[in-house]
Amino acid sequence: MNLANTFTLIRLVLIIPLSIFLIKDKYLISIAILSTAGICDLLDGYIARRFNQKTKLGAYLDPLTDKIFAFVTYTILVIQSALPLWFFLFVTIKDISMFLGYIFLKINKLEIVPNPNIYGKFAAFLQVIIMLQGIIHKGFYSIQWILFSTILICTFSSIVAWFLYLRNFFIVVESREKKA
Repeated sequence: MNLANTFTLIRLVLIIPLSIFLIKDKYLISIAILSTAGICDLLDGYIARRFNQKTKLGAYLDPLTDKIFAFVTYTILVIQSALPLWFFLFVTIKDISMFLGYIFLKINKLEIVPNPNIYGKFAAFLQVIIMLQGIIHKGFYSIQWILFSTILICTFSSIVAWFLYLRNFFIVVESREKKA
């Protein structure tokens, strides 16, 4: 276990208090926890690259933590009517399809380490901003048009990233078929 992976695990653990405080309508504390998790996310990536602490565990744990964090936070914010259900469903379907694609590759013994593209990274960044905006919208004042604009930009970026991942998926599958 290295320092970069430790920051990822801290993010994973922060899901619990964030959920509790969101459910209890403690929005300032929720923003502080979400901000801390965002800083941990930046630190784990920076430390892994800068100090050569990239690991196979980190390559899987980091995006998995991102997905769990987003799913739990979005679920609560949708239930509280702070985010639209269609966005939650879009993100969930995209993530499940990517996970099923990964399972397919593993079952067929096609090794692929998760490698995010710039659109995926941008969409992940916007997802954190959307979480913050959703909490602000719910707890303090309505910023509906800003929130909706960010959701649309994030959705577009996610679609582009999704298609790039699909393209890479089919390239890997086709390369195996050519070898067989």
